[in-house]
Amino acid sequence: MAVNSITTGSGGISDQISGSQKAFRQADFLAIMLSEVTNQDPLQPAETSKMVENMKSLQELANTSYTKFRNDVRWAQDMVGQTVNVTQLPATEAERTSLANKGLKPDVGYGNVDGRVESFRVVEEEVWVSIAGKDYPIDNIKQVRTQANDPDQLSRISSQIMGMRIKYWKDEVTDRAEGIVSSVGYDLEGNVLLGVGNEYVKYDHMLAITVPTNQP
Repeated sequence: MAVNSITTGSGGISDQISGSQKAFRQADFLAIMLSEVTNQDPLQPAETSKMVENMKSLQELANTSYTKFRNDVRWAQDMVGQTVNVTQLPATEAERTSLANKGLKPDVGYGNVDGRVESFRVVEEEVWVSIAGKDYPIDNIKQVRTQANDPDQLSRISSQIMGMRIKYWKDEVTDRAEGIVSSVGYDLEGNVLLGVGNEYVKYDHMLAITVPTNQP
C-alpha cells in the first residue's frame, strides 16, 4: 500500500513522487512487455512491427495517465486554502472499508458540500483532498468558491498582479481596454476589483496579463 502525504512547498513535482511509485510504474510496464513476448503462440509468432506498435500504444497510455497524475498534484497544491464545492463519494460499505484501510476518510453520500481544502495526499497514485476531516478525490471538486473579503485571497491576487499591465473588457465584451493594476480590493458583493487608472475592473473581466514596459 503506497500512501504519501504531500504538502505545498518549493519542491518540484518529481521530488514529491516517491521512488517506489516510479519503480512500480516501470516494473508494471516491463511485465506487460514480457507477457506480450512469452505468451504469444510459438507456431504463429506476432510480427515485430505489430508488437512494437502495441508497445508504443501501451507507453502512450502510461504517459497520459502519468501526465494527469502530475497535473492533479499541481492542482491540489493550488487548492490548499481555497473554499470549494465538492461532490460526496457514493461508495458501498465494502468500498468504504477498503478506503479506510488505506488511511482515507471518505465523505459517503450523493450530495455536494462546500468547504476549505486543508491538505492533500496521494494514495496509490490517486490524489485526494482533505476538507473538514473528510477525504475527496481531486476530480470531485466541481467549483472553487470566492470567499467575500478573504484577506488571504486578496494577498495572493495582489502579489501576482499588482503593477502588471492587463487587458480587460468593460461593459461589453467587444469594448476592451488596458492599463496597469494599481490596487486590489472588494466591492460590496464580495467581487474582486482591480484598480486600473481611474476605474475599477472586475477580476473576471480580465483577458490577459503582460509585464509593463517603460514608456518613452
